[in-house]
Amino acid sequence: MTILTGVPVERDRPRALAELLVGAPASSVTATGVAAARLKLERSLPADDPYGRAGVTLRLDRRRFAALRAQPDASPDTPFSCSPVRCRRAIGLDALDRCVRGRSTTASEAVAHVLAEAEARVRAPGAGHDIPWWARWWCRLPPGGRAVVQAEAVVWAVQLWTGIDWEGIGGRAVVVTRDERVPIGAAPWCRLEGRVDLRIEAISGGVAHLVVAGGAAPADWSMDLGFPALVSALARGPAGGAALVLGWWPESGQVRQLRVDDAALAGMAGAVVSAAGSWWRHARRHAGPDVAVTVSRAGPHSGGP
Repeated sequence: MTILTGVPVERDRPRALAELLVGAPASSVTATGVAAARLKLERSLPADDPYGRAGVTLRLDRRRFAALRAQPDASPDTPFSCSPVRCRRAIGLDALDRCVRGRSTTASEAVAHVLAEAEARVRAPGAGHDIPWWARWWCRLPPGGRAVVQAEAVVWAVQLWTGIDWEGIGGRAVVVTRDERVPIGAAPWCRLEGRVDLRIEAISGGVAHLVVAGGAAPADWSMDLGFPALVSALARGPAGGAALVLGWWPESGQVRQLRVDDAALAGMAGAVVSAAGSWWRHARRHAGPDVAVTVSRAGPHSGGP
């Protein structure tokens, strides 16, 4: 794993970001490395749900992963609630996708179209499951609340649309509007959900990911970048996973990059086992004495073989 904390982008940030993404190296991840990471997850996590339920009870995404790293003994299962800040990325990425495809000329126009289309789908008779997760909440807001949501989404979309040299990327980028999901087959209560903003096919044939976040880069930023790289490698195999993950915090002007190899995947698998194991133990303590649970393989510990 190569961690580069200082990235020289001050001279011309949009062009420099595009050059870093398009110039990503070819993948050095091997099939053996991916298999070893998967095996670590499956052998180190208990098979049974801590509540004795069927299906997925832990959806480990970047937010929960960060919460469990910060407070391993605290429950990360706080109820999710929509807010302008939490919705801005989803709306902004849909708007960015419109701009990249040439369907809108400005980020502001694209956001307005995304919101109008979402409202039309909510109001349509027999509205189904294809409605964006934020849309019904947004439709219930008063005009002032809607304006705040729209403003936040426009800022997010503008940052990406104007902050990257799209001509330099040359059509190699795909805007990623859906999380990548990977179940842990031997521990069906746990599912990993990786989130990136752009997926770029580099000149080398490798793949680069761009992860955009608000605020400033945390001290353990490499975990935030390595987690979606692990999910991508597990979902797509060594050829389809990321060789480079670029993290960008536009509000603070920070850029970080993580080069992905077998050692990086092994380290991330261990960190996921630690986080998911902490969640499992906490959930098990609160499940009550009547829940029958069989702890198999290596058990719900924080390490792993």
